[in-house]
Amino acid sequence: MTSSSDPRLSVAARDSAGAGAVSSASASASTGVGTGVSAGSSVGDTVSLQDKWRLILGKRAESDLPLNQDQEWSDCSGNGSSSGSPSSEEGNRAHRRYYLRDIDESLDYIYQSDEEEIEQQSKTLGGRERPQLIAAKWLTKTKQLFPSEVYEIIQKDALARNKILTVLQDEEFVSRLEPNMDLLTSILAMKNQIRGKALDNAKLLVEKVVEQLKDKFRLVAQRSFYGKRDMKALPVRTFRNLDMPRIVRANLKHYQQEGQFIIPQQLYFKANSIKRSLHHLFVVVDQSGSMLDSYAHASILASVFAKLPCLQTRLICYSTDFVDYTKYLDDVVELLFKSQLGGGTETCKALAYVEQQITEPKKTVVVLISDLYDSEPAQMLKMSERMMSSGVKFIVLPAIGSSSPSYYKQAAEQYAALGAHVGCMTPDRLIDFVSQVVSKS
Repeated sequence: MTSSSDPRLSVAARDSAGAGAVSSASASASTGVGTGVSAGSSVGDTVSLQDKWRLILGKRAESDLPLNQDQEWSDCSGNGSSSGSPSSEEGNRAHRRYYLRDIDESLDYIYQSDEEEIEQQSKTLGGRERPQLIAAKWLTKTKQLFPSEVYEIIQKDALARNKILTVLQDEEFVSRLEPNMDLLTSILAMKNQIRGKALDNAKLLVEKVVEQLKDKFRLVAQRSFYGKRDMKALPVRTFRNLDMPRIVRANLKHYQQEGQFIIPQQLYFKANSIKRSLHHLFVVVDQSGSMLDSYAHASILASVFAKLPCLQTRLICYSTDFVDYTKYLDDVVELLFKSQLGGGTETCKALAYVEQQITEPKKTVVVLISDLYDSEPAQMLKMSERMMSSGVKFIVLPAIGSSSPSYYKQAAEQYAALGAHVGCMTPDRLIDFVSQVVSKS
């Protein structure tokens, strides 16, 4: 291990992901916990630059940069609830005093070196305190100390470093974790290491994230595919098209007080929804390890697309071989835990399978999600060009949601030259874009 005599070496000794989170977390110390924080009077004025660097570097820099551990501040606003009525948890935080040593200890639990961890374990209650209890206390303390965006980063790193893997068996502990996409991908990255009760609890956490995202994406899909109205078409005067809110408003003057009902004198009908013929959507996803975030998003999106009457959706995942996971679109959690990430990238096998399934090229959309580092890039492009020339629409995404993905730029440029739609998109944007492509077919 490195010596603490040179703080720069202390930085190098820390994991890059850990250093990023420590940097973000220590920044929160200078701006306060959440919002509306006062340190005596102002935290930003009282936490020194040396203390900020010391929090980033960790305890091994203590001899060179001693931390002012008794430096304190307080959250006097219930974490700044925008509604003016903070939750019970936020209320418990109001007027609580915090110290720099609290932040230091919380970060050290995750980002300390192996040697430091062994030393710390021997000092913790004589080594008698259970790991589950230590982790649970750490989680509670960390959630109080940091704003939610920083807490999520630290929580993700805790999972990645196996700091809370064993305590996934504790249902009370699991209930305190914040469901989010980072948590989902962290669990999926270590799913082969989880067994028994811990695996059951991990699946419950993933299910929470999946359902949250599915609910969100369903609303976006409903708006994108069916929300617009064909204002040029006359409303069809059928019961299903009755505009009940407008009917009630227009006929309130005909309300019968005695029977408490309305006798409408005028009926109104909604304009027809845009009609969409059936299209075929193939979501083809690269399962190499670097595509974990995109794979999770793609699986959830495919399950949402599969519920749309205007789309016949199929999910094809591949690495050195391919698997048609369409039958699992009703159970995304099972799908996510069943898939095996990693291995090489042989897109041609997946594309050959897709090409065999195409029956109506002009009503077919292929969404290829891959970093395009393929074993046979020339053949991959040739097969894609053949399908596009028959009328198939191609959307090529190096990533979903990532703002700066790593991908083979030359292949992406060649896809664009062939006429494919190429680019990185958020999940919401992808839904809108597929809707636009379908509507133009």
